Amino acid sequence: MAKDAPDRATVVTFVAKLIKSDPEISYADMKKKCRDAGLHIYPLIVGLARKELGMAPSVKAKPAPKPAGKRGPGRPRTDAAAAAPAPTAAPAKRGPGRPPKARALLATGDAAGALAALEREFSAMREALRAIADVASRF
Repeated sequence: MAKDAPDRATVVTFVAKLIKSDPEISYADMKKKCRDAGLHIYPLIVGLARKELGMAPSVKAKPAPKPAGKRGPGRPRTDAAAAAPAPTAAPAKRGPGRPPKARALLATGDAAGALAALEREFSAMREALRAIADVASRF
């Protein structure tokens, strides 16, 4: 803040007087009158001035939601979530050009299956390289 600039309380008081004289004054008119008086305002100042005058909107607390009661084993749900169909476990779509997310290995059976798949792929690649080497040796 500059040395010769008025403090916030002074500006709020000035804006409160403007609002009290004309409650329907627009922000642009308020800003122009403040500029003529050598003051700088912004929306927060207007809100503080309205609060000082008791014109600020009151914030009402939301009522607490009613407790649904205890649910134990065997007691069905009665809310809207129970009526909605269960979401499917479909993988989320990724952006264009992005590879699918890698699946985490959850159990040793998955790890053994993944290892066998890699070995099959390795054998197929080795056979392909042998075929390429055979064709290349002919030339």
